[in-house]
Amino acid sequence: MGSPVLRKLNYRQDGFYSFDDSSTVYDYCGHEGPSWLSRAKHNLGPDWFYHDAPPIKYTVDKFGFRNTKEIEEISEDPNWFLFDVGCFSLGPGLHDEDIMSEQFTRITGFPTYNLSVIGSLTYTTNYNILRLAREWKNPPRGIVTWLTTTPYNTSYCRDGENIQGGQGGQIMTLNHISASLMKQNPIVKKWADYLDSGIAEFQYLTLYENQVNFSKAIGTKHYWVSGNKKEDHFPEHFIWRLENLAHRENIPTVWQDTSMGLPMMVNPYNSTYEEQCESHDRHFLHAMKTATPRPDADVNSFGRDLVHPGKQTQLEVA
Repeated sequence: MGSPVLRKLNYRQDGFYSFDDSSTVYDYCGHEGPSWLSRAKHNLGPDWFYHDAPPIKYTVDKFGFRNTKEIEEISEDPNWFLFDVGCFSLGPGLHDEDIMSEQFTRITGFPTYNLSVIGSLTYTTNYNILRLAREWKNPPRGIVTWLTTTPYNTSYCRDGENIQGGQGGQIMTLNHISASLMKQNPIVKKWADYLDSGIAEFQYLTLYENQVNFSKAIGTKHYWVSGNKKEDHFPEHFIWRLENLAHRENIPTVWQDTSMGLPMMVNPYNSTYEEQCESHDRHFLHAMKTATPRPDADVNSFGRDLVHPGKQTQLEVA
C-alpha cells in the first residue's frame, strides 16, 4: 500500500505523467487528510452531506490513473471513450462511481478510461494520450479533454536530469495556487514573468491543434469540456481563439457552469500578478487551509474536498 493521500505526481519510469503508486486504493486526495476532514466536519456540522457519508476510496490502476479497470480490458470494446478533463474529471472529494467518466459509462453503456490527474496541463494530457496509445487494443471512439481557462500553467521536474527519473514527488506545478504558497521561490518568480509575456497562450494554441490533429489521424471524434459558460469569458480570453479552431474542425464543446470555473479564470490584461494570486488564495487556498468553503459558494456544489465540483455537476457534464 502507498500513501493514504493521492497527491504525488511524477514522470514515471513506465513513461506516464501520473500518480506515483500503482494499483493502490487511497483514502484521500490532494489537500484532504484525516485532520483536514475532521476539521471540515466540525466546521460544517452534521447537516453536511459528507459528515456521516461512507468513506471515499480513490482506486488507482497500474499506470497511476483513477480507474477501477485496466486500459487493456477497457479498450477491448471499440466504443470506449478516453477522458481527461483535468482535476474536474479526476473527481477529488468524490467516490469512484461518481466521477464524470463513470457516470458517462452508466448513461451510455460505453466503457471509459480516466486519464486525469491533479493540476492537469494540456501538454501533459497530450503526453499521456500518446503514451497510452501504445497500450490500448482499439483506439477510442471519442477523446474528451479540458478546455482550459488558464492557458499559462506549466510544471517542472526538480531533479532536472531524466524526464522518467522515477523520483516521486519531484514535479512542481506552476499556477496561481502554487505561486500563492511559494511566493519566494525563484522558479515561481520566473513563471510570473512568463505569464506576463503572453508566450504561453501561443504555446497552448499549438497544443490544442496537436490534440485535434492526433484525433483526426486515428479516426476518433474529439470533444472539449469547459468549466464555464461561454459568455463568462472576457473578450480577450484565449478561449475565443479555440472557438475558431472548434468551428473549423467541428469539435463539440460542453459549456458547464461549475463551482470553480469562474474563480479559476483570471484576466491578465486588467489585473496584476499579485491580484491574481490573491484571488486564487481567497477562492481555493481558503478551503484548503481552513476546511471551510468559500463564503460565496453553496457547500453542496462541491465534493468532499470543498474545492472541486460535486457529483451533480459531474452528472450534468456526462
